[in-house]
Amino acid sequence: MDINIASRSRTLVAGLLFMLTLVMSPLIMADKQDHDRKHERECNGQEIVVHLKRHIEDLQGAITATRLATLMQSKSCDVTLFLTLGGVRLADTRMPQDLVFGSDPMAPTLQQAVSAFQGLGGTVAVCPACAGEIGLTPDDLIPGATIFGPDDIAELFIEADKVLDF
Repeated sequence: MDINIASRSRTLVAGLLFMLTLVMSPLIMADKQDHDRKHERECNGQEIVVHLKRHIEDLQGAITATRLATLMQSKSCDVTLFLTLGGVRLADTRMPQDLVFGSDPMAPTLQQAVSAFQGLGGTVAVCPACAGEIGLTPDDLIPGATIFGPDDIAELFIEADKVLDF
């Protein structure tokens, strides 16, 4: 009689585990698919403006903004790195081009990060008033950077899906 009760208990437990597996498997798979979709998500042409106001005075912010812009550009976003205030010095060839943040000897320079961003098709746009304040002319710009006019700036922000501010 005791063997019969133990056998029934094992059968009941096995049946409950089987039912639980049937119920939970689709939920677990759905969650995994959502997780995979989130990691595979691309921008699909979203227009992103990364507004950078700093250079040497916040080197960590400048490198972070540039790396984030590069990452989004690599995910099929249309990213513009818009430089204002001290950030315009990022596009100034008269400035040191070998700035590195941190102590990692393998860390890219800020200019290497900008070049990687541009290599993926990213745009570097410079505020005309900010450039004028420091005497920055088109001849002083890093290759591929452009001083935007007022209409270009207005269109940039009107068309932007997202603006990130650094």
